[in-house]
Amino acid sequence: MDRTTCFQCGNDLPKGDGLLVAAGVCEKCFGAALLFGDSRISDFLESLEGAAIMVARGRTVLFSNGQFCRLVGKQSAEVDGKKIGEVLRCMYAETLGACDESNACFMCDLRRFIGLSVVGGVNLPETRIAFQHESGGRRTFKIAVKEFNGVALLNIENAGTAQANRAMERE
Repeated sequence: MDRTTCFQCGNDLPKGDGLLVAAGVCEKCFGAALLFGDSRISDFLESLEGAAIMVARGRTVLFSNGQFCRLVGKQSAEVDGKKIGEVLRCMYAETLGACDESNACFMCDLRRFIGLSVVGGVNLPETRIAFQHESGGRRTFKIAVKEFNGVALLNIENAGTAQANRAMERE
């Protein structure tokens, strides 16, 4: 459910900026969280209703919330500072080289969406992406991307079949 006021300052949120409204934060407080560091970013991410990460230009996860860590079955220390393909256990990141460095990465939807956001300043509404998981199956997520000052905020949720996602979570 979308919030109507910012979780940090309490001001009314503008209509129409879907991801920030869903996140419950105004543009000013989102920017302040980025500028003033870890604790405010952590508070912001933990206030979100779903799994979320902040990703830098090189597809490196800067910060993650607890729901994202549970979604991928990892601790925060195993997520923050790692490439997104490694965190999500992309098959190609394991077999062809580091995430964002193999030929397969040029076809990656997640790489393209993060690049459009961080480099191009494009905000993307909820979109489905799928990638080849290290188990050999495909993993599907719904993501929304919001850019701010060279960082992408991704809200992520499972979108694959329940059976396929349960099998991947057991691995």
